[in-house]
Amino acid sequence: MKKIFAIAIMLVLPTVVSTQGPVPQTDPCLAKATTQAEVTACAVRAIDEANAELNLVYEQLLRKHAPHKNFIKKLKLAQEAWLKFRDAHIESLYPEPDIDQLRAEGTVYPMCKAMEIARLTAERTRSLKNILEHKEGDVCGF
Repeated sequence: MKKIFAIAIMLVLPTVVSTQGPVPQTDPCLAKATTQAEVTACAVRAIDEANAELNLVYEQLLRKHAPHKNFIKKLKLAQEAWLKFRDAHIESLYPEPDIDQLRAEGTVYPMCKAMEIARLTAERTRSLKNILEHKEGDVCGF
């Protein structure tokens, strides 16, 4: 029975591994990082960059649609709600670590948290860009 299981694993594993493919490395900061502390610093820097882009797109939306007072009011409410959601979501995934949790998860905990914040922020930026770059004829866009 053990031999059959081992053979099955050897047949399936290469297929699973080969379909995953390498993850492209486009962040120059991560390309240079050699320690966990450096990778974490890159992830924290990615939050700053994601927030800067989000703020830029948000400000562009406010300027572009300034005459549409109701839209601006609702956009501001939506952005406040999104920020509350993002922060609450992050806290649910990464509550303040206690000693046992830090022992279990180690030094990757802050990196993982920072990466998720940056990912969510980039996702929100894409949503706002879709509104900002609305194409004529898109009946469902703003």
